Amino acid sequence: MGRLIEPVWLDGIREYKRTLKDIERFVPPDQIYGMVTTGPIWQYKRDQAYYEKRDRAFLSFLYVSGCRVAEAIKVHKNQFDLSDTDF
Repeated sequence: MGRLIEPVWLDGIREYKRTLKDIERFVPPDQIYGMVTTGPIWQYKRDQAYYEKRDRAFLSFLYVSGCRVAEAIKVHKNQFDLSDTDF
């Protein structure tokens, strides 16, 4: 497992710090892309195409940015420079 840490304030309670070696499963980027582009979506009653694009864009943003959901929902459209279409 990881490196053993025992701070003084824990009074004998042991806890392990996780390292990259502790991660047993790694999902490759092409599999993530497949899940985002072709994975199941929530069945909305109206404007399903719009909400499907929105949800897939949100999942892509979470993956690319590494944001937490709480951080990602605070992002506004005006925080992006959309004038450069060559990306």
